Amino acid sequence: MKQFIYLSLLVFVVASTTFNAITFSNSAPPTGYSNAPGEANCTSCHGGSGLVTSGTLTNALTLTSSVPINQINPNQTCTLSLSFTHPTSTKFGFQLVALPNGAVSSTASIGTFTSIGAETEVNTSGNREYASHSATGTAAPSSSTTWDIEWTAPTVYTGGVTFYAVVNASNNNGSSSGDEIIAKTFSATVLPVKWLSFSAKSQPNQNVLTWRTASETNNHFYTIQQSIDAQKWTSIGTVQGRGTVLSTSSYSFTHNNPLPITHYRIQQTDFDGRTSFSNTITVKQYTDAVTQIRYNATQQLIIVDNNAMFGVYNARGVQVAQSQYQVSTLNWPSGLYYVVTESKEVHKLFIF
Repeated sequence: MKQFIYLSLLVFVVASTTFNAITFSNSAPPTGYSNAPGEANCTSCHGGSGLVTSGTLTNALTLTSSVPINQINPNQTCTLSLSFTHPTSTKFGFQLVALPNGAVSSTASIGTFTSIGAETEVNTSGNREYASHSATGTAAPSSSTTWDIEWTAPTVYTGGVTFYAVVNASNNNGSSSGDEIIAKTFSATVLPVKWLSFSAKSQPNQNVLTWRTASETNNHFYTIQQSIDAQKWTSIGTVQGRGTVLSTSSYSFTHNNPLPITHYRIQQTDFDGRTSFSNTITVKQYTDAVTQIRYNATQQLIIVDNNAMFGVYNARGVQVAQSQYQVSTLNWPSGLYYVVTESKEVHKLFIF
């Protein structure tokens, strides 16, 4: 099914108070220094306090995305912004590589980087692609900088992704001494299914649910779930998925004899057992209302004609009363309520 990739962004930042003048000041760093499995990091060239994995400098390193970091779709392009601030340094550099979770030294990088400004460039070495600063992308006169780089998720992929980054902060003294090397991790998610829509139509004694996907990766099946309060869910049926497909797919499911007000969501399950969820929708059961419902605001009473049994539900679908003929609304919160008769007629009622 369409896997929205789970990006565990593992960013190893190397902040160095001094850049090697030849390697980092005049060009992008050499590839293979991202601290990823099988690689070195900038400490091999820049001496200092060693690798820092917590504290002020680690907190000063951030990675953000133009797309919600836990909702990246397969083949979707997002802009990643790597930002770093240092108390004194005014010259920075970085290197970034993306690997699948559990990578080893021989694992290839995943996804595709694209440079979107003069401050960054993309280079390849062996089976790995790296994003890094360019020769003109090191200046940080205010001791702070942000590099923007596009990253496109793989078209077909199941699992997590880890970004390894190295950032150098130079004091411009012409040597490589006094460097600070910083490591940090960031997490994101690439979803298994790219949802286009999920809706429902109420008909007599049934609700018809429909949904469409733009693509699916390793998708085994869908489980339709219902709830009266959008908190506790029960499964009411399954629909087979289409495995891996890059075209639009349409599905439907009919729920017979539904509750008067029902919340629905869809759980998607991969062949490997991983799951994800759609958004939640709420459906009020169709009715040709014939029973008369009256509200006496003075006496604060809901009155149902024909001495019929009825229930009252709040806007969240939680039942707040059940009675015959009438019920008191004394001390009820103002808001929207639904009065549902035994024949499943649904009446909307506002109490002020």
